Amino acid sequence: MLIKKAFGFSLGTAISRVTGLLREMVLAHLFGASMFMDAFRVAFNIPNLLRDELAEGSLTPSFIPIYSEYSEKKSGGEADKFASIIINNFLFITLVISIIGILISPFLVKLIAFGFTGEKFSLAVSLTKIMFPFLIFVTISAILMGILNYHGRFFTTGFAPVFFNLGIIVFSWFLYTKIGITGAAIGVITGAVLHLLYQLIWTLKDGFRFRFKLNFLHPDFLRVVKIMLPIAVGFAAGKINTIVNTIIASFLETGSISYLSYSYRLVHLPVGIIGVAIANVVLPTLSKELSQGRGGANTIKCAMKLTISIIIPLAILLFLLADFIVKLIYEHGNFTANDTIFTASCLRFYAPAIIGFSLTRVFASIFYSMKDSKTPFFVGLGAVAVNLIIALTLKDILGVNALALAVSVSSCVNALILFLLITKKIKKV
Repeated sequence: MLIKKAFGFSLGTAISRVTGLLREMVLAHLFGASMFMDAFRVAFNIPNLLRDELAEGSLTPSFIPIYSEYSEKKSGGEADKFASIIINNFLFITLVISIIGILISPFLVKLIAFGFTGEKFSLAVSLTKIMFPFLIFVTISAILMGILNYHGRFFTTGFAPVFFNLGIIVFSWFLYTKIGITGAAIGVITGAVLHLLYQLIWTLKDGFRFRFKLNFLHPDFLRVVKIMLPIAVGFAAGKINTIVNTIIASFLETGSISYLSYSYRLVHLPVGIIGVAIANVVLPTLSKELSQGRGGANTIKCAMKLTISIIIPLAILLFLLADFIVKLIYEHGNFTANDTIFTASCLRFYAPAIIGFSLTRVFASIFYSMKDSKTPFFVGLGAVAVNLIIALTLKDILGVNALALAVSVSSCVNALILFLLITKKIKKV
């Protein structure tokens, strides 16, 4: 059953990742590894860093176990009321955060890319202001994703990002000659709205009844927040890796941020199709089993075996075929042969992270389904320390490749420790 569900999400995710790859190809064709693309990456990273704090990264795994309790032990109507309160509260929270983010965007850009100056800095600030509301739409989408996944709509949620990618592709392509990289920023917002609307349609089709009511003192909203906090803080600590890597790369030659980003996108193709897919299926499946009083040991073992058996060969293939893959996908338009060399080099150092990222997502979902968000948090802190030590120690020796290597090693350390802790839990089940 787990394999069947994971296949549904993987199929939807595979389609969305292909469009995501097409999105990256379009951006590479139009902007290469230029100043414009560096500015866009930094600007998008700012609301995207908050995405894990308030969306799929922490909100979805905190919401699903409690939503599962409402659905299994109370009624669908009560579950809808609970979900509506979560949606309304986070709609208000993200709206306030977005307004503040737009107002202080120069400070935020300087904070994570203080190597940027002049036109590059001004462009990054302008793009940040346009893209910040992305946070609102992606956060509400994360709640709808939790509802749909609980009800078995795994293909639907896996497919949803297609609309986000199409928004960027269409607006980047058709507005390139008129407003340049700003077209891509407008595409981010448009794509986020389409992504939300698509999931909303399916949620309503499944019978969800929305109620508009704010209640920040609702006990189960506070339970969600309580579970979220360690996850969010853990992600915040983990994002220190991204911030530090961006700061270091902003002082390196122009294109370094783009090389990291282009190669990172390739790494996340198999992670999204396999690791994230299995993690997103494990979370509601195991939450439901635990709510029904079942142990869930078989689900845990199946998820671990399935992930390991698929993801390791993919990581090896990506390492061996790095040059060919980058050349095939990116080397056209304004993306040069020299850009291919640097991006492929980063990709090879990133390849082991496919294993680390995938297993970490699956293992963390297992802990979240048990309402244990503290264990992944503390393990994640250790991984952050590993990343910082490697990045700062090797940056002068390996340059931008040191940043990719640091991510790979720290993610694998994270996964290994979580695996050892889960093994102990399985023996107790």
